[in-house]
Amino acid sequence: MTKVIEKLNKLSKQELDAICKEIKEKGWINKGLTPNATPCEKDKYEICQNILHYKRENNLNEKELGKELGIKKQEKLERLLFCHIEQLSLGELTAYWELISDEKIIIKNQSPLYNKLATNPYHPWTS
Repeated sequence: MTKVIEKLNKLSKQELDAICKEIKEKGWINKGLTPNATPCEKDKYEICQNILHYKRENNLNEKELGKELGIKKQEKLERLLFCHIEQLSLGELTAYWELISDEKIIIKNQSPLYNKLATNPYHPWTS
């Protein structure tokens, strides 16, 4: 990390501005929850954070994580890594988590719709 900071300190203001512009354009910004996040958004965010924790704990790079999750497109993986939860479904995130963990997901902020689906024995989210 220190080497990165040293390199950044050597860049001109124009170079830094260009880097910041590219980061914004490509969406390489971690997103947090808004204060008025819905229960579903809170659940999706928490699952993203759990997957990122798994990545760190297992010293995986992006490519390795993508392989474990079965994600082939870099854009899709970046949505997950930067918590762009508005572009990911709860079912999709749950499926990714179940590929890498023996833990069952406990949906804390259950929305009424999720409760209805989760109790339906014919719904694919139920086991």
